[in-house]
Amino acid sequence: MSVAQAIVERLREKLGNSYWRVRTVRLRVGRLSCINYDALQFAFEGLAAANLCPKISVQIDWVEAKAECDRCGHTFKPDDAFFLMCPECGGKATLLCGDELHLVEADLADG
Repeated sequence: MSVAQAIVERLREKLGNSYWRVRTVRLRVGRLSCINYDALQFAFEGLAAANLCPKISVQIDWVEAKAECDRCGHTFKPDDAFFLMCPECGGKATLLCGDELHLVEADLADG
C-alpha cells in the first residue's frame, strides 16, 4: 500500500489535478525489489475505492538482478540482494541492478 501511495503522491506532484486522469502507470521494477504485481494492483484498487486516486492499471517492466564481484570482476545473477558473494572466488559483490523501482510513464485519459 505504501508503494502505491508514494506513486500516487509522485503523480500529484508532477501532474497537479490532472493526476485524476491517470489510467495506467508503467513501472520499471527490479526482481529483488520485493514488489509483488498483484499486491500493488490491489493497493491501487483500494486507493481508488477510497476515492484517493483514479482507477489505475499497473504495467511492470521487470529488471533482472545483476551483481559484480569487487575482487575478480565476475558478473553474475544473484538470488537475493542481501547475500552478495561471488560464485567464482567467494569475494564480496556489488549489486548493479535489480532492486530499483522507477515510475516510467503515466497514460492519461483523453479530455
